[in-house]
Amino acid sequence: MIAIATLAKHVVDLCDAFGVGLEIDKQLAPDGARAMTQSYQPDAAKKVRVHPIIDETTYCVALHEIGHCVSPTGMMFFEWSLSMRLFRQPTSVRDIRIALEMEDAAWMWAKHYALEWTPLMQNTAAMCLATYTREARRVLGTGGLPR
Repeated sequence: MIAIATLAKHVVDLCDAFGVGLEIDKQLAPDGARAMTQSYQPDAAKKVRVHPIIDETTYCVALHEIGHCVSPTGMMFFEWSLSMRLFRQPTSVRDIRIALEMEDAAWMWAKHYALEWTPLMQNTAAMCLATYTREARRVLGTGGLPR
């Protein structure tokens, strides 16, 4: 495993290289990381808010959030319905498909740009993606998962 300081520097370097703002918040729960944008326009300024990098899971989550900002399909909020934008309540299969695509894109970006992708990072990604697929099944019914 690569040194934690190296992983933390890599997150800073990626944000600098891709023009993504970085907020490291010691008060933030490790699973509370977020990608943010100033508006729902595709070219709006982007920023990530992450827990300090303390292990490989916080590293891969930080990369995932950066992936939302820079992957071509990582942040398609402007494509969501108004209800999804305002309340994060999907109103259509389209909203769910977009959300799943955004998550997939961000995790693929994270894996591609990681200095190392470990089994624990893969498990973290799979666990996080599962929360979205469970929600999709809940909304669409057990047989209606779009994929």
